[in-house]
Amino acid sequence: MTTSGCTVHGPKRPASTEAAEATTDLPSPKRPCVEESTNALIYQWTLDRIDPAHPLFGTPYIGQVVRAGLTCQEMFHKRKREHITGSCRQPKELGLHWAIRVFGEGAFTVRMVETTRLPRKQAMEWANAREIALIAEHGGVMRDCEPSAQMHQTLNLTSGGQGNVHQVSGGQGNASNVWEGLQASSRKKLMKVWPKFKAYYEAHEDLRVPFRDPDLGMIVNRIRSRNDFLWHEDFKAWLDEHGFVYDARRAHLEEEVWPKFKAYYEAHGNLRVPRSDPDLGRIVGGIRSQNHFLWHADFKAWLYERGFKMHARDATTNAERWAAVNGPPPVPGG
Repeated sequence: MTTSGCTVHGPKRPASTEAAEATTDLPSPKRPCVEESTNALIYQWTLDRIDPAHPLFGTPYIGQVVRAGLTCQEMFHKRKREHITGSCRQPKELGLHWAIRVFGEGAFTVRMVETTRLPRKQAMEWANAREIALIAEHGGVMRDCEPSAQMHQTLNLTSGGQGNVHQVSGGQGNASNVWEGLQASSRKKLMKVWPKFKAYYEAHEDLRVPFRDPDLGMIVNRIRSRNDFLWHEDFKAWLDEHGFVYDARRAHLEEEVWPKFKAYYEAHGNLRVPRSDPDLGRIVGGIRSQNHFLWHADFKAWLYERGFKMHARDATTNAERWAAVNGPPPVPGG
């Protein structure tokens, strides 16, 4: 206040009051951001519900899931369904989806291996580290899709981890390198096998290779049971052109059973096979009691047309059994 040219100051305000008022003019400090925790898990598919003698028996696949808003159980079941659906909609020629398609989902034990709950970034780092470690622990990436004996490997086509290109154990490179390596390995094996098929066809004019064949018996069985070599399109096309039978039951009929019946009929003029016959006695018993092979309509008709008896002594029972499997039986020559 000014009076008579003099400046008169009012009572001095405490410094603490001025500081407090100045502070009220500043923006409020931000509250620290706390990152929400996320569930993460490691899961494993193990191919352990097949013949223990199979070279891929016990081979695992290791995977990870990190997703917000879901429990571990929900993530696990959702990811399992995704694998099953993917094996049908986007089939692969190797790896887990290939194995699901070949062996069926029931051939696997699927379980959660490890779980945790962390802030998202830490959860992803944990999942990557554990996935990479477990794949390495179980033998690394898939190195042979057609092994002749069991080997230490997984069904994984990469060494694990998401968001980065990880080098595959053993210096094989990334997933593309793994794929190329598997292709080359399989092709090398095929080049040893294919000439044997060609030689067999030239000698027999068919590919009805018996299981006991020392060169091709086991190979044919693997082609039928697990699709070995069939991802080589040129080889599969050659098999198709030369009448290869992919159905194992049909193959058994055409290669083992039907030729014996034909030989017997040519030799005896009938199909009255005695139980004591070393080649056909038990087979005939199985046909009469269990309808073995009668699901093949052409074979069933062939038997009927040549007077095969579903009951050797009782004509009424014979007719009833034929009616049961045929309903009514086919007309000979029809």
